[in-house]
Amino acid sequence: MSDPRTIITILALTVALATLLVAGRFLWCLVDALLARRYRIASVSAACMAVIFALLAAVVVVWFSYAVAHTGKNMRTDLIVLLSTVPPFSLASIGLWLVGGKLRSRLRLSEKKGNAQSAATNTQNQA
Repeated sequence: MSDPRTIITILALTVALATLLVAGRFLWCLVDALLARRYRIASVSAACMAVIFALLAAVVVVWFSYAVAHTGKNMRTDLIVLLSTVPPFSLASIGLWLVGGKLRSRLRLSEKKGNAQSAATNTQNQA
């Protein structure tokens, strides 16, 4: 079996990568919402970015406090710490990813609606 430190390192990098991906999706949604002047979607995107970074901070605090604790560290306690932090963080990241997709779809629908309204206004002005 591989070294447990390797598995812990891979899981730590996975948590960091998930944070970057989800935050990137919300940043993309935030910029598009601001350009489309949809301030409610932009504020929800900014709040979701704050949530994902707060979740990352909570995971890092748990890992750091476990690392500096003066208790016996063995494979069992390592697994307990990993199972108490990684699955909840992963599920929250997936949920936030889906929220980002929903916000992007609402933004696209509003853009299509705005384009249809401007096209109707242009045809009325030409007539």
